[in-house]
Amino acid sequence: MDRESLENFINLVIPYLKNKPVLRDIKKSPVLYVGDIHGNYQDLQNAFAIANKKKVSTIVFLGDYVDRGSEQLRTLIKVMDAFARSEGYSKYGIVNDFIDEQKYPYLVIALKGNHEDIEINQKYGLKEELVNIHGFRTFPKLLLQLLYAHLPLVARTRWKTLAVHGGIPLPDRHEKVSEIMKHLDTKRTPLFIDYTEESEIELGKGIYQLLWNDPVNGIDKNLLKFTPSFRGYGIYNFNKAALIDFLQNNGYKRLVRAHETVKEGGKVLWDNVLIHIFSTSPYFGRIQNKGYFLEYDDGSGEILNGKGDKMITVDEII
Repeated sequence: MDRESLENFINLVIPYLKNKPVLRDIKKSPVLYVGDIHGNYQDLQNAFAIANKKKVSTIVFLGDYVDRGSEQLRTLIKVMDAFARSEGYSKYGIVNDFIDEQKYPYLVIALKGNHEDIEINQKYGLKEELVNIHGFRTFPKLLLQLLYAHLPLVARTRWKTLAVHGGIPLPDRHEKVSEIMKHLDTKRTPLFIDYTEESEIELGKGIYQLLWNDPVNGIDKNLLKFTPSFRGYGIYNFNKAALIDFLQNNGYKRLVRAHETVKEGGKVLWDNVLIHIFSTSPYFGRIQNKGYFLEYDDGSGEILNGKGDKMITVDEII
């Protein structure tokens, strides 16, 4: 795909993604949650195959479509095509020499991950692929930045499950527990943060942490709900107590997230209130399993393997 084709495609789909909530509501089950894909196109196709097999109502991609894998642009285009078709986009023949353009019998929601970021793309693979493989003369920063600004940040279900890429944010200095959900509830795409406004600065910090923060078991003994992360400045680890406070304060029962590798493909943590999945393999030669979370409207569900077979039963949340 050349730059002109990419630009044409993005310009065609963006009208269907603009002025949409950054918090996306899901009313029907079952829901299939898909973790990081990282440019592995066959793993993406595998996720669609499992969604078809399980006859889901909705498939939620938790972000990180590019960087590190061998077919990053193809993966990104496929996810954006599927997402846009759930929003009303119906053109065919635009990129059908690059991906398989098709209809989807379920709703597709594509959340933003920390790798849907042009600065990250220039370090971890997408820029290199566009320049060296697709022949782009320069990295299309503004074009991709515009596309990423039209992606939602959170999916939430009628039965009180919350899905994000990374984790929960640290409360700002005016809050005991982060109330970012209330701040985001009125926000629509494209979402750009105005860093000249103090309130927007705090919101920007919270969004950054939704994409980057991680759960950690070992800090409960210290009674510290948040601790600085090895990932860098402004990123935090959170413990079970922090998550329980956040969920209760914002009216939710469970968090589903991706962002980190999981040796088994998926984990159920902290009395079923945290589901952690990772959906691409092999990954750096370490991770050989990919996982998905299939959830029903009573909060019960299953962690599935790459064939769509049940690995772990997930109990409903009371």
